[in-house]
Amino acid sequence: IVFATKGGDDDGKASKPAVTTVGVTTTGAGATTTIAGTTTTTAATTTVAGEVIDGATLVAAMPTAAETPTGWDRYREPEANPAEENGSSYCNMPTEPERARALGLWALARGPAYGLPQGGWFTFDIFAFETDEGANDFLRAVADDANICTDTPVTYTEPESDADYMDESWGDFDWTVEEAAGASEVSIADDEALLRTTVQQRYSATIDGVTLQINRTFLVVYERYGRVVVEYWVGGDWNFVSSDPGMAEPDYAHQPAQSDLDDAVEAIRESLRSRLRDAGAT
Repeated sequence: IVFATKGGDDDGKASKPAVTTVGVTTTGAGATTTIAGTTTTTAATTTVAGEVIDGATLVAAMPTAAETPTGWDRYREPEANPAEENGSSYCNMPTEPERARALGLWALARGPAYGLPQGGWFTFDIFAFETDEGANDFLRAVADDANICTDTPVTYTEPESDADYMDESWGDFDWTVEEAAGASEVSIADDEALLRTTVQQRYSATIDGVTLQINRTFLVVYERYGRVVVEYWVGGDWNFVSSDPGMAEPDYAHQPAQSDLDDAVEAIRESLRSRLRDAGAT
């Protein structure tokens, strides 16, 4: 018996998102570090004039399948204005679309998702706000939410029918998920801003006397270009542990590294920013 291969989508999970690992202490994990609370280095922002941008405009700015690096496996197409309940959240707080709409969101688009050659997956979302200040306030709110469960992880259950880790012979059961998050300081300067977050999730269950554990990590960077925030993240499942010695770790297991995220962002950033600029979004 082996763990079943998983596609690696992050629908319905907190994502979201950094240089250090935070929160949950797990077998095989690196050192745990609590990231400092959020403060703003430069607060000056201005309202950006321009036309109202819609979700279709944001989708049109995204890279096509032909414009991404060789080896990226595109398994989900972009979506304009996804429902709020499909958005990411931290520490059982409101979803990002809910937060954004309360701060003057004009449009939201969910990016395509890619399986990466080294393992794990990469995707991004685009949030367009009415003003630069609304975009900055969004980043501050995300950072505050992410730091709520840095020292005290939240715990919830997720059915295997949603998690989809195991072979069908195991049937459906509930995983216990322990989740911790942390955010770096929001750095704001002129018309740009940066925020990094990390989420660590530990899945565990005992089925017919067999104990199971899986780690999931998200590394996220938020970059603001004028009144637009692009949230990029990588995710991966790793440290598959079982009390049954006959169970093997799947081939897709991968613990995301900061280089995975930085390299993926670097591959698409400039073309994305150029199209957003040409569309008047930034």
